Amino acid sequence: LAVTAAVWLFQPIGTSLVRGAAGRDFPRCIQVCNETRKACDLRCKDDCTALYPGTANKPQRDACIAACKSLCLVVSDDCKAVCAGTEPPTGEEP
Repeated sequence: LAVTAAVWLFQPIGTSLVRGAAGRDFPRCIQVCNETRKACDLRCKDDCTALYPGTANKPQRDACIAACKSLCLVVSDDCKAVCAGTEPPTGEEP
C-alpha cells in the first residue's frame, strides 16, 4: 500500500513538469518522464526491501517490486502521452 502511494505521488510531479514542455521540447519532456520512472523504480526497490527484509521474504519482495515497477511504467506512459499532447483519458476535467 505504501509503495502504491509512493508511485502515485510521482504522477502529479511528472505531469506538472512536462505539461509546459508539451509540443515545445519533446525530447526533454520524454527525458523528464524517463528520469521520473527511474526514480520510481529505485523507490520501489527500496520500499519493498524495507517492507520484506531478509532472505525468507524474497518471493514477496520480488512480487512487490514487480507490481510497483508496473505502476511506474503506467505513470511513465501517461507522462509521455502528455509530452505528445495526447493526454490519457482520466475522467477528470482540467
